[in-house]
Amino acid sequence: MTFDDVIGQVESMVGLELKSIRPGADITITKVDTESKRICLKTSKGKDRSRPFSELQRIWEALCENGFAHVDSVLNGSGSSRNQPETIIACLPQIEWFYLDGKKHLVIMPDNTHSLGQLRKMDVVAAEELKKKLEQAERNVENQEQAKIQTVVVSQDIATHSGILKRQSGVSPCLLEQGVYEFVLAGSKALLVSDGVAPENLAVGTYVVLSGSPVINAPYKVVRIMEQRYFLQSLNGLNALYER
Repeated sequence: MTFDDVIGQVESMVGLELKSIRPGADITITKVDTESKRICLKTSKGKDRSRPFSELQRIWEALCENGFAHVDSVLNGSGSSRNQPETIIACLPQIEWFYLDGKKHLVIMPDNTHSLGQLRKMDVVAAEELKKKLEQAERNVENQEQAKIQTVVVSQDIATHSGILKRQSGVSPCLLEQGVYEFVLAGSKALLVSDGVAPENLAVGTYVVLSGSPVINAPYKVVRIMEQRYFLQSLNGLNALYER
């Protein structure tokens, strides 16, 4: 479903009184002006107002990207009466709402769950399940930020190897700088480095990153990857990058 489809649904709500999640802030859409790209509406106090398409689009994009949206955060700094675009989006048949940490959130559902122009609060059980998923997602982000680099792969075919790591991790890599990508794998990080940008003394291959100092009385080299200094040592088939 595209944003143009959303505008089509909004046009179908012209003339309907839309209940707001916040009591006393109901609105009635009077016109959808596609030329000026604004939604004309009348408040419950009889005042004429209008909101730009761009507000609705930002909310819709947040819903599509995350599955939910806290409108005040999405529209932060875009003016007062943010409950008006919130009400318009909340009254779409595929949108429900719930409270998370005492704040109103909209959530996009796989299918229509109520009539166009009506509000629907998310089922208590479903809302609790969603809250648990969001909390777990936040913990995963924190764990990813705290994860350490444990593997460095220097590749001549970065496109192929990037595809393999993406399938294993289930997420797209993060581009750190030209030719250097970061993957999160099972709670640890792996760097995929193009041989074109790798240090001259770091050959194509896979290296394990270890904490501490290299083995005493064995040769090693100093290499730098993204300003981080490592001690490169190869012993009996083990290619290690020591950091300390």
